Amino acid sequence: MKAMFNIMEKKWIFFIIALAILVVGTASMLFQGLNLDIEFAGGVVITYDIGQEINQQEAEAIAREILGEHASAVQTTQLETGSQGLIVRFSYAGDLATEADRQAFSNEMRTNLNDALAEWLGMEVVSAPRPTEEPDGDIIDINPLTIDAGIEPITIDIGNPDGEVDEVDEADEAVEADEVAAVTNDEEEDVIGIVPVAGTTSNNIYTHEVADISPSTGRDLAQRTLWMLLFAAIVMLIYISIRFEFVTACMLVISLIYNVCVMIAIYTIFQIPVNVSFIAAVLTIVGYTSNDTIVIFDRIRENMRHAKKETYSSVANRSIWQSLTRSINTSVTTLIILCLLMIMSVPSIREFAFPIVMGIIIGTFSSIFIAAPLWATWKDAGIKPAK
Repeated sequence: MKAMFNIMEKKWIFFIIALAILVVGTASMLFQGLNLDIEFAGGVVITYDIGQEINQQEAEAIAREILGEHASAVQTTQLETGSQGLIVRFSYAGDLATEADRQAFSNEMRTNLNDALAEWLGMEVVSAPRPTEEPDGDIIDINPLTIDAGIEPITIDIGNPDGEVDEVDEADEAVEADEVAAVTNDEEEDVIGIVPVAGTTSNNIYTHEVADISPSTGRDLAQRTLWMLLFAAIVMLIYISIRFEFVTACMLVISLIYNVCVMIAIYTIFQIPVNVSFIAAVLTIVGYTSNDTIVIFDRIRENMRHAKKETYSSVANRSIWQSLTRSINTSVTTLIILCLLMIMSVPSIREFAFPIVMGIIIGTFSSIFIAAPLWATWKDAGIKPAK
């Protein structure tokens, strides 16, 4: 691409823009902080056994209305039993400092969520997994009411094809024999303690699994992420120093640190939940922008071999314009796919795609207007013009 203006002459404008972005992000961090998700703040993952097809978007809207800012993700899934499931994740983010506060909050949210799902689907929520059928054809009674009352489970043989009850085993004196009514095909009566087996029509929503994630797990994850980024920066510093030079390596690492800081700023400004997707987004941007920056530095190295009494700023400006078309085309094609994901996907996917879109824009900006101009400024400040 033909140079339309001298980037190096306007470098201080770009440096001020880059600094302003960091200032806004720092202010947002001080006043808002990060919206830590379940992986970092701790939280609860509830898996419901719905037993029928449901609309994920409607389920997500209901869950987010109940959970508010604590909602992490809501998604449908196929359970190992073959039944339709719904996974709801909510975090402990906020002022929940003690275990007692977290437990009280968890109980309240679970109760509200159960009531909302029961009202939406017109079914009862059972705080137990869906019962399964034993090989001999018996149904296991796991009704919480009988368990809490200390009554032994009742088993009924359903092997009779006529639908009649052949035998009733009473395991406890607290259950009288005349309280159990025969169930036939012609007459439907309720039998306390009997629940349908998996795969049959059910009027219940079962709590398939509940997992509690401690905040300490999030701290360990954050520490490992920081060590991983530090290790990656050191490896790139060594590699680029060998392939190019130490100054080039320093500019690349500074550019990557800037990109990571901007990604954090985006998450705190827009209050996007910080979860495992955040780590994936940061690593994606680090890899993407480092490749873009290396392309420009490789062009600078090639032009330096043929430079005749040019300043480093002049070489850098020419190299940037020669690489600009490639950088823009690569970024635009990637952004098209990400923008389609943001428009057509569910909120949980948009929360992942939006930071990457912003990161690619900022990463392209830093590769063109930060890394190479910093390199030329450093070189021109201490070394005489290239020969």
